[in-house]
Amino acid sequence: MTLVEVLAVVVILGLLAATLAVGFSGAFGKGKHELAKTGIGQIVGRLEVYYMDQSRLA
Repeated sequence: MTLVEVLAVVVILGLLAATLAVGFSGAFGKGKHELAKTGIGQIVGRLEVYYMDQSRLA
């Protein structure tokens, strides 16, 4: 193999790695977003239960 062939393979592998890295970073961002939405939903649900308990005691 010549130096040009080796460089071509390295460039192709680098482009592939960069493409995968961008795809994974987008998936992680979406996962964090969904996790935050779930956490907010749990907080809202607990607040509703708290308000119902407080209104029942008053």
